[in-house]
Amino acid sequence: MDSRGNLFGTTPEGGVCNYGTVFEIVHGTNAITTLASFNGTNGANPYAGVTLDTGGDLFGTTRSGGSNGNVFEIVHGTAGITALASFNGTNGAYPDAGVTLDASGDLFGTTYYGGANNAGTVFEIICGTNAVTTLVSFNGTNGADPDAGVTLDASGDLLGTTEVGGINNEGSVFESSPDTSAITPLNVSLNENGGYTFAAANFTAAFSNSLNNPLQNMQITSLPVNGQLTLNGIRSDVEPGDCRQCDWQLGLYASHRLCRCGQFWLERH
Repeated sequence: MDSRGNLFGTTPEGGVCNYGTVFEIVHGTNAITTLASFNGTNGANPYAGVTLDTGGDLFGTTRSGGSNGNVFEIVHGTAGITALASFNGTNGAYPDAGVTLDASGDLFGTTYYGGANNAGTVFEIICGTNAVTTLVSFNGTNGADPDAGVTLDASGDLLGTTEVGGINNEGSVFESSPDTSAITPLNVSLNENGGYTFAAANFTAAFSNSLNNPLQNMQITSLPVNGQLTLNGIRSDVEPGDCRQCDWQLGLYASHRLCRCGQFWLERH
C-alpha cells in the first residue's frame, strides 16, 4: 500500500500470457487495474507481493522466468516490467518471497533453492546494479529452503526463517550480516508442535519479570522435553495462566514458565 492508500499486488497466473500480473486497486474503488503482465522473459509466476520504494517504484520476485526466477522492477507511472536480475542456480533459484529494501535502496531476499548446497540462499542486489550477490548459502544445519523473505534490523543485519533444516529438520530462525557473509542459527529451532528446541544446553540471556524488570543471566540447564524446561535448575511447565506477549494461557504458580510463543516469564511471589 502506498501513502495514498492504493493497494498493489501480484497474481501467479493470468494476464496477457497467463504468466501472472502486477495489479493496483486505487483507494476508494473496487476496480482491479492490471499494471503489467509477465511474459516469461521478464519473469513468470510471482509467488509474493511487491515492495514500494520512496519514489513509488515496485520491486518483487518471480519464481519462474529467466533461468531460475527473476527480480523485477516497475518504475512508477509506467506499465513495463524490467527484469533487474536473474537467478542461475549458483546464485540462487526459485524465490518464493519478495524483497526488502534498505535505506540505500539495496534489495535483499531469499531463494528457496540454489546456492552452494542447493538448499537456498540469502542475496543482495546493490542499488543501481543488475548483479545478484549471494551473501550466504544454506547447508541444512543452519537451515534450508527459506520460503519467506528477510527483515533488516537497525544495524543492517538480516533475520529470517527456513522451512526445513535446523536441529529437528523442521525449520530454523537465522541471522545474517552482509559484512560477514555468514548465517548464524539463532538459539531456537522450530519443531512440528510449534514449540522451541534450543541449540545448546547452556544459554545466557536477559528476561523480564511480571513488572518488566530485567533479569540477567538466566541459564538454561537442559533442553526442553515434552514441553518442560529446566531454567536455573528449576523446571518450567506450561500450565494455565496468561502470557502478556500473545495472550496464551500460562501457569500462575510455577516460578518460571515458557510460552508457546517462545517467551520466558519469571513471576514474583
